[in-house]
Amino acid sequence: MRTRRRGRPGATMGVWRVLVLGGLLAMGPAPASALPILSARMVLPPTPGPADFVRIAIRGEFPSTGYHVLTPPQVALGGMEVAIDLFALGPPPGSIVLTVIVPFTVTADIGPLHPGTYADVSTLVVDGQPVSVLRGSFAVVPEPGTALLVAAGLAALGGARRWRGPQRRSAPPPPRRGSHRGDPADEP
Repeated sequence: MRTRRRGRPGATMGVWRVLVLGGLLAMGPAPASALPILSARMVLPPTPGPADFVRIAIRGEFPSTGYHVLTPPQVALGGMEVAIDLFALGPPPGSIVLTVIVPFTVTADIGPLHPGTYADVSTLVVDGQPVSVLRGSFAVVPEPGTALLVAAGLAALGGARRWRGPQRRSAPPPPRRGSHRGDPADEP
C-alpha cells in the first residue's frame, strides 16, 4: 500500500531548482580584480624561548575555489629576519570556479632561534607573481629559569625573612588571685 507524502507536491522541486540555478549563477571565471590576500599570522608558541621550536601560522583568503597552496612554504633566515614565501596556483584560464572566499592556513616551521627580536616577512606568490605581503615581528625571550635564579639570588642577598609557618597565639593568662578589689583573698 502506498502512503501519501504530506505537504505540497511541487514545493520540494521548486526549492531544488532555486538552489541549482543560484549555484550556477555564482559559478564562473574568477574576476580579474579579486586577488588572494594574506590576512593574519600567529607565532607558535606565543612567547618562544631559545629551546622552543618556532612555527608561524599564516592565514589568508582566496577569491575563488580555483586556487590552491603548494606546500611546504620556503623559509629563509637571515640575521634577525625571517622570510617566508608561500606559493599557490591560480585557476587555469577559462575554468569554471565558484566565486566565494576560501580561507586557508599554512604553517611554516622555523626552528629554534637565539633570544632577540625578529622581523618576519610573508609573501604570497601566485603563478610566479607576488600578490600579497604580510609583515610582523616577534621576540624570542631568554629562558625563564635564568630570570628566576637571578631573582632568587637577589632575594637571598637581601636578607629575605625565613618563613616559620603559621604563628599560634596563646590565650591570655588567667587572672591572679587577689588582683581584684573586694576579693576576699585580698584580705590578710
